[in-house]
Amino acid sequence: MLGAEYRHIRMAGAPDALPLVRAAFPDAEVVVHERLCPLEIATKPIRLSAVPERAAVVAFSRRAVYHVAGLLRRAGRRPAVLYGAMPPEVRRHEVARFVAGEADVVVATDVIGHGINLPVAAVIFAETEKFDGVSRRELSAWEVAQIAGRAGRFGLEPSGIAAALTGVFGPVGSPQDGHQGGHSDRRCRQRCARLPEHSLRQARPEP
Repeated sequence: MLGAEYRHIRMAGAPDALPLVRAAFPDAEVVVHERLCPLEIATKPIRLSAVPERAAVVAFSRRAVYHVAGLLRRAGRRPAVLYGAMPPEVRRHEVARFVAGEADVVVATDVIGHGINLPVAAVIFAETEKFDGVSRRELSAWEVAQIAGRAGRFGLEPSGIAAALTGVFGPVGSPQDGHQGGHSDRRCRQRCARLPEHSLRQARPEP
């Protein structure tokens, strides 16, 4: 982008990137768009039995997604599931089930933050760690913001809700018995509370 010749360059992103953008393009015009539906951060974690309808519960592996979906199913819920390696036709079917109300909750990986548009009222994090192809690490602030930002649909909800799920996974994502809380609730609240304080300070090209 820096070396290309364009008449106009338009970039879209989170406010976190503003310091970097202004350093690279001092004369850039910044236009700020506000969320039409406010996002609220829950002050307490949510137990599995209290997951609201039309919520998205987020975990970070296919195994974890099916584990949470199984717990919800045993609790009488009707979960849809979504993950990155899912065949496209199966993914479309699961999305259609949720949109039509045949599924009252969706359990998904972070694929929900990349191009899948669902009428989700709340985003609930079952985990705050993910495997990034090299190692298991904690979510960054921008990853939490991107996923949590899927909560709330303008015209359908007064606000979106982001929360943490307690009692399902331990601190490194190991399944628990559903009664003992792990660390995901505290970590999620800490990251959500710090979101406005984070800024991108450097960038690097990727192949």
